[in-house]
Amino acid sequence: MFLVVILHFNHWGINPDILEMEGNLTVGNSIGHLFESISIVAVNVFILISGYFGIRFKVRGVLKLFLMCFCWGLISYLLWCAIGHHPVGKSLLARVLAFTQNKWWFIIAYLYLYFASPLLNMAIEHLDKKNHFLILLLYAFSTIYIGYARNMGDNDIGMSFAQFVFLYLIGRFINRHYPLDALRNNRSRLVLGWAVFTAITFGLAILNQGWLHQRIDFLRPYTYNSPWVIGASVCLLCIFLTFSFKSRLINTVSGSVLSAYLLQESCYWGHQCLYPAAPFIFGSSGLFLKYFLLLLVSFLFLSACVLVDLLLKKAVYEPVLKLYDRYLLPKEKELVSWISERI
Repeated sequence: MFLVVILHFNHWGINPDILEMEGNLTVGNSIGHLFESISIVAVNVFILISGYFGIRFKVRGVLKLFLMCFCWGLISYLLWCAIGHHPVGKSLLARVLAFTQNKWWFIIAYLYLYFASPLLNMAIEHLDKKNHFLILLLYAFSTIYIGYARNMGDNDIGMSFAQFVFLYLIGRFINRHYPLDALRNNRSRLVLGWAVFTAITFGLAILNQGWLHQRIDFLRPYTYNSPWVIGASVCLLCIFLTFSFKSRLINTVSGSVLSAYLLQESCYWGHQCLYPAAPFIFGSSGLFLKYFLLLLVSFLFLSACVLVDLLLKKAVYEPVLKLYDRYLLPKEKELVSWISERI
């Protein structure tokens, strides 16, 4: 999530020209391309982690996600009203439709994956290694060739449910067929693979902006379905799997890191207040200071969101979920039992 925050501040704030490859290649936007090339894996890794550990569908999980989206959508809207001096209007009521009214593409795609996870898990359990790998090859053809190289369909840049299913299947494949000892024995190769894939992404970005002076569809560096981005994402996941550590701090804050995405990418606060103010935040200072500020501001922003969300967890999420556990969960179990008996 730290990389996600860096990614958005980089291409919406400091270097708004790098996505469309506008303007000439400079030292400044070259460093911007380097940050972008390293950070672009963040979304893919997020889903690979879900695939590696497996999603276990629960209505309670959907409710928890809704509460988080509702609270941060409301915070975003009220901040926009306060900072932008806008009166609170009927858009306030739209915050109740938390999943659909804040333009969080990641949340919609992840919800589809969450709902599909029981079926995916059931299918995966009946696959041996050979057939699982064959499905990955067929899916790779679909998402990489048709989506990335041909730039066709809804998966043209990988911001889709189809891309999330592909990454989920990769994560499950690694979990089921690659023991940790095998990954540890290949740690140096994984680091080399991550470096090579990242360097290819960076090279394509420099090529597009420096020599071609335009974005070439089949050489696009910053799409989630790019083979180089997918390769770097898989390598990065496997690299971290080779380390054995436990952290109570990470376990505590991990459930709250999504809040940084929800606030930063909100249609009100993020895109209408935060990103327009980014040039003033990072200013016209020297390159070293500018990118030091990028790291510092990203860390402080993520930390602040996590702290606020931990407070929301105590004040809102947990009380509502306790009411659900007490009154609705028994009814849910009865309904599931009733349906199962008739199926």
